[in-house]
Amino acid sequence: MKFAIISHVLPPSWSGQAMILFKLLKDVNPSDYILISREDYMTDNIQNFSNKLPGKYYSLPRLFPNVEIINKGINKLKKKLNIPQFLQIKVYFKTNQIIKIMKKENPHAIIVCTGDLIDLPAAYNASKKLKIPIYPYIFDYYSYQWTIPKERAFAKSHEEIILKDSANIIVTNEFMQKELNAVYGINSTIVYNCIDSNIKLNYIDHWPSNEDEIRIVYTGAIYRAHYDAFQNLVKAINSLTEENVNLYLYTNQSKEWLTKQQISGKVVHHNYVTLIESLEIQKKADILFLPLAFNTDFPEVIKTSMPGKMGEYLASGRPILVHASKDSFVSWYFKKNNCGVVVDEENSLELEKAIHKIIDDKDFRKNIVQNALRCAHDDFSIEKARKNFFQAIKYEGGLS
Repeated sequence: MKFAIISHVLPPSWSGQAMILFKLLKDVNPSDYILISREDYMTDNIQNFSNKLPGKYYSLPRLFPNVEIINKGINKLKKKLNIPQFLQIKVYFKTNQIIKIMKKENPHAIIVCTGDLIDLPAAYNASKKLKIPIYPYIFDYYSYQWTIPKERAFAKSHEEIILKDSANIIVTNEFMQKELNAVYGINSTIVYNCIDSNIKLNYIDHWPSNEDEIRIVYTGAIYRAHYDAFQNLVKAINSLTEENVNLYLYTNQSKEWLTKQQISGKVVHHNYVTLIESLEIQKKADILFLPLAFNTDFPEVIKTSMPGKMGEYLASGRPILVHASKDSFVSWYFKKNNCGVVVDEENSLELEKAIHKIIDDKDFRKNIVQNALRCAHDDFSIEKARKNFFQAIKYEGGLS
């Protein structure tokens, strides 16, 4: 059996979604899948990147070149045209691109990931045309990812039809599963964002890593799903005068850009690192920070989101500080399993108290870390994720 994966990001991209796909597929027979994206991952500068999958990559040329002056013209054109009509043109164009690849490769199934407005309807149209089963992989709530009202309406108008007509649906957590069942009356398969097979689940007794400093660490992208959570943390850290507490960021965003988002002060900025490097950095952190914003234009996405790094954090052997709303999956999971400290309100004083609790109470720190390691083993193993993923798409092949 051969299947096609369609995603706006693929390994070796730095995104969490790409890294999850890498973990799931890295040991799968490369002749059993193809990878399709709007980006070209076959360029020479990433050809030998360690996180590139061995399977065959295809890129979908854009309807318009990705040039700044052309993009400005397109945005002006959007304002004059009816946006849904403009989007339907893009769907038609991408559908034909996908069909062309499908006819060449003859896959038995299409797995299409969320994250791009056009991918899901285009992949669905291609699957209907070629009579190939489609499996949407819902990393984030498709119809609520878009902040422009007409784009959100476009996604909403397609979502129910596609999901109800799919062979199966893959979601990352219980909250997304319950949401789709409540809204559309459909069932889905949960595949947690797994940890890498090379991760060793060990309790690290040495704490802090540096006797002169407490390092709060975050690895990954920082964007609108995080802003106010980071702002609250920075305010809390900057208020701590008795302890030398600093926030260490390993991210693709520049220091200047973060400063514009009011993420500055006792902040040490580093460039983004590879998956292997990030795992080592996480193990040396004193506190790992897991944030989700409280005030966004897409609360439904925040509520049902599972950050790609969540499993890695749980497996790190270090205490985790969660700052997310009460109704989010992330807060629910950590409180349910007592595997981290949760501050579920916008209150920098509560964050200060949480940091002090982790610093001052060794037994508490050890307890939440051991619970986190248990969760990593029970819920986030790559073996469990692959089993659920393969069953969801009816893949009967093997690992290479």
